[in-house]
Amino acid sequence: MPHISTDTLMIAIQSVHAEISQIKASVQGNIDDLEADAQEILFALSQAQSEMKQAYMQECAVKPQLPEYQHLLAPMSI
Repeated sequence: MPHISTDTLMIAIQSVHAEISQIKASVQGNIDDLEADAQEILFALSQAQSEMKQAYMQECAVKPQLPEYQHLLAPMSI
């Protein structure tokens, strides 16, 4: 697997989480109301989120100064 920086991984985690949240909010959390294509996208994003979480947790094991994973999922203000 190609190496990406921890900062890039953190941004990717936040971006994927925001997209998942936006998709779910569009149907008030009722995923069954999504079109089949949107359900497939949501599934792919969820898989990516899971893989990135695993990679991030491995990074946290060697870099304890990193923020907790749940902190990355908190709403951000720009």
